[in-house]
Amino acid sequence: CHFYWTSMNLRKILYFIFKRNPDYWMKDEEGNQLPYLDGMEFIFLSDSTAQVEALRGGQVDYLIYLPSEFVPVLEEDPDIEVYRRPSNTAYVLRMRSDRGPASDVRVRQALKLGTDRAAILEGAVGGLGVTGRDTPIGPMYGDFYLDVPELERDVEKAKELLAEAGYGEGELKITLHTQESSPVPAIATIWQEQMAEIGVEVEIQRVPSDVYYGAENMWLEVDFAITDWGSRCYPQPYLDQAYVTGAPWNESHWSDPELDELAAAAAKEMDHETRVQLYHDIQRIFMERGPVIIPFFMENMWGARSNLKGLRPTVTWGTALDLRWVYFED
Repeated sequence: CHFYWTSMNLRKILYFIFKRNPDYWMKDEEGNQLPYLDGMEFIFLSDSTAQVEALRGGQVDYLIYLPSEFVPVLEEDPDIEVYRRPSNTAYVLRMRSDRGPASDVRVRQALKLGTDRAAILEGAVGGLGVTGRDTPIGPMYGDFYLDVPELERDVEKAKELLAEAGYGEGELKITLHTQESSPVPAIATIWQEQMAEIGVEVEIQRVPSDVYYGAENMWLEVDFAITDWGSRCYPQPYLDQAYVTGAPWNESHWSDPELDELAAAAAKEMDHETRVQLYHDIQRIFMERGPVIIPFFMENMWGARSNLKGLRPTVTWGTALDLRWVYFED
């Protein structure tokens, strides 16, 4: 069985070869030992088009991450099965809140009001997801999610807030650092056009993913950027890793004492209803003054040859897959 696996830090083709453990303990309901396959080969390749062509040509059997732009054509291919599940995977437009223009909450609010999330969702990934509410907690999390209407775009109000913050028409100029990998460039371009309508000039600086996340930690340092965040099993890791004061991946450099207090309480709260309320209060803070714009949450999408059966994708992350049950149908 041959798999393609994308890696943001690998620029060459690499291989992992796995062999079946003959002494593995688990069996299926009929007493057959798992896993079914004798072995697997994982191929790392950064070129999405090459991955998809290899899948269609039968050189590989499963594609762990399927870019949205390939979904329509693959869904029409009788030899390919496309798997789709909801997720909390998001491409976060984040703003440094400790310096520069986004240190003023009015600027953050203006950029939020100038963003058309539905247009970004449709234009960047063909609508394969749900719009966000500018918080890292999406609808995948059930009642932890604060289900409120999408923020209505208001160009004139955005301009008013920018003027109050000291930025007249065309006076706010920002550099948006982005990765070259899809769908980030499309998100950046659409947002750039939307910001122009509220009088903000956005220069897009595109770099390879291995530079964005490289030794210089560009993603943690620059003032404006788009970072891809994958799903977690529950909401707390986002807060602990990226948004409380001093968090190791706090790329927005945000420090909000009220958020810190609520996040600490949510982390140890055992009563479900109380925890729900804490997460709802946290999301209100993000919506009111948070340093991120989250246009949408993507669906997880995978592609496989139609004769490859037993795949059990998860909703948490595109590469999370139970491979014990995979087999080929004759």
